[in-house]
Amino acid sequence: MSAKAPVPDIIAAAAQARILISSEGAARVAAFFLSARGAAGLFRDRAGRPDLYYSVFGLGGLIALGVGLPQPRDVRRCLDAEAGVTKEESFTDCVSRIRCLRCLNLLGDVQPGDALKFEQSVARLERYRSADGGYSHEREHAPQGTVYAAYLVEQAHRDAGIAWRDPERTITALDTLCTPDGGYTNHSGTPRGSTTATAAAAVLLIRHGKCQPARRAVDYLARQRHPDGGYRASQAAPLPDLLSTATALYAESLCEPLTDKPPFRPTAAFIEGLWNGDSGFRSQAADPVSDVEYTFYALLALGALAAIHPSQPKALPPAAVSCQTSL
Repeated sequence: MSAKAPVPDIIAAAAQARILISSEGAARVAAFFLSARGAAGLFRDRAGRPDLYYSVFGLGGLIALGVGLPQPRDVRRCLDAEAGVTKEESFTDCVSRIRCLRCLNLLGDVQPGDALKFEQSVARLERYRSADGGYSHEREHAPQGTVYAAYLVEQAHRDAGIAWRDPERTITALDTLCTPDGGYTNHSGTPRGSTTATAAAAVLLIRHGKCQPARRAVDYLARQRHPDGGYRASQAAPLPDLLSTATALYAESLCEPLTDKPPFRPTAAFIEGLWNGDSGFRSQAADPVSDVEYTFYALLALGALAAIHPSQPKALPPAAVSCQTSL
């Protein structure tokens, strides 16, 4: 891992899932994404409501699969319609708005006013700058930032094509969120790290050339692997889940060469085992409902796994799950 190595975005990483997914499987997953789009243009959440956050994953999933979006201007109209409520806009909505606009650009819908929209949205994120130099996704002007917010703010600047002001201060602030077990957490004083926070920290550290702490974070992630495949949310979690698996694999794929690679077959089988009959993916084994967020995370997990194991077969074999046709 070289200092300041170029780091593929999660959409670019998810696109590598096509190495492992059969053409029929990819078409079915794309159909699931399209079916989750509401009449107004945005993608629906688990309750069936149009949602900016879920639209990030719906748009990103289609881009990763190389599938176009019918009537992209409908999404743009939804973004413009909500522009008047930005004073009350949450951190999540703000970064989601930036990401959705970037996705529209990637889908070929670029408008002259987009640069100004990016600039205005990125400026609003400064309300969430914390006193320690980081960012908090939980409140404005917090005393301490979170890993989650730092990761998303960095991503938002990249999406907008705007230089991130004083990144070193934010990266340094991550030190206070390191846990005794070698992981990272979103709240200082927590004795144990979490897989998602540690993965986000690892990506930031890799992206900014902090190789040694990134290696330590990735070592923590390796310890969260479940013997039967997948990654646990923390050392205390009994079973793996898809979010933890996707984020851990993504971070590990950026930290090559890995001294301890995740096993291909059990990991792939865990991911495929979460494929539902509606061609979407669910969050974990006990979750009966698939949604666009976790379907995108399945693509990210498979894409990262393909990057870690580049010599594997082009398509996954038939799986002993409820789906009649393999990915």
